[in-house]
Parts: sequence; C-alpha cells; structure tokens
Amino acid sequence: MTAERVAREIAEHYGFSDDDCVEYIAKKLAAYAATERQQWVACSERLPEKKGKYLVSRQAGKYDDPRTEIQWWTHVDDPWRRGFYSDGEQDTNVTHWMELPEREVQPSAATTKEK
Repeated sequence: MTAERVAREIAEHYGFSDDDCVEYIAKKLAAYAATERQQWVACSERLPEKKGKYLVSRQAGKYDDPRTEIQWWTHVDDPWRRGFYSDGEQDTNVTHWMELPEREVQPSAATTKEK
C-alpha cells in the first residue's frame, strides 16, 4: 500500500477529501518513515540484512579514538567473514549502525541554465 493511498484513507476517515489534505498527510507519512529508517541500531540487537554502505559508530580501538564513519557491510552469506569493513580490514569495534539517508538530487548547472 502506497503512502498516498494510506493518506487518502486517513483523510476520508476524518472527513477530508481535498487533494491538498491528502498530499499533506502523504508527506508527513513519508517523513515519518524516513525518520524510522534512520535510527541507530545496536549491533548486539540486529545486523544489516544486505551488503552495502552504512553509517557506523565505533568505540575506541587500541590505536584510535571513537568515531562515526561510513563503512561497508559485506560477506552476508559467510558468517566467518561477515562484518563491517574499512580500508579492506574488518572493523570489530563497530557498536551501532544505520542506513544512509536518501541522497537529494540537485539540478545541475546546465539544467538550470536551460530553463
């Protein structure tokens, strides 16, 4: 079910039928869903289900400070090698992770000049 359809059902339930109301509710639902996706997840609770880049928070290691950075989650099907990787090395100090936010696409300068 799409956000627009859910929004339309909510609007109709409360007696609103105009498209502006439905659009407003759909935007709020989409923002809420994006916020829910962008929450820190403890590695002890759950690990990513698919390989890709994730934002991670890591505790201090022997030679470095705690930090937040983007790392690869890979080897999903291999429990011996599965993990977060930075610079080709597995990072065992990652404590939390979250999906990267959606990238907003900006119009290019060439596209802007054409208008």
